[in-house]
Amino acid sequence: MKITRAKWLEFGATAANQAQYFFPDLNDIKNSNIWGIETYGEDNVTTTLAGNTLIADADLAKAFLTLYFKGGNFIVVPMIRVIQTQNNAASSTNAFSRFPALLAGQVIEWSKCFVQFGTTSGLTTGRYFGFNIYYTDPTN
Repeated sequence: MKITRAKWLEFGATAANQAQYFFPDLNDIKNSNIWGIETYGEDNVTTTLAGNTLIADADLAKAFLTLYFKGGNFIVVPMIRVIQTQNNAASSTNAFSRFPALLAGQVIEWSKCFVQFGTTSGLTTGRYFGFNIYYTDPTN
């Protein structure tokens, strides 16, 4: 994948023990073609750009990402599949680098997208999801 534009997104686990955490509405890329998405856990990046603590990789392994595309189609992907690399020294025996989760240039309806846990997450507030979203702007 050739990256031409990327957006960093972070949003918090706003309530403990809920099953779904919705994306904010991303107006700045709402009509953009999305080519890839990647997430990070605290094993690789301990804090976000704003200094918030990322969700633990063990918790991400229990979650699924649901993306809704313009036109009504959607996909559900295990969050562990959206983690591209793991290189933490403590996890060095499990280090990996995956091919990034690629999309086909779909337009995503962000306010309908969410991260879901099987029942309740068990997360405490103060943890954040962190994503890189790779896109092209159809107006440029």
